[in-house]
Amino acid sequence: MITRTRTYVTESWAELRKVIWPNRRQVVNLTLIVIGVSALVGAYIAILDLGMLFGMDRLLTP
Repeated sequence: MITRTRTYVTESWAELRKVIWPNRRQVVNLTLIVIGVSALVGAYIAILDLGMLFGMDRLLTP
C-alpha cells in the first residue's frame, strides 16, 4: 500500500512538472473572457425567460 502511494505521488509530481503553466497575463485575459461569456449567456437566458414569461402570461390570461 505504501509503495503504491509513493509511486502515485512520484508519478503525479512528474506529470505536474510537464505542465506548461500560463503566465499572469494569460490568466487575467482568460478569466475576463470567461466572465464576459458568462454574463452574455446569463443575459441571453434572462431575456428568453422574460419572453417566455410574457408569452405564457398573454396565452393563459383570459
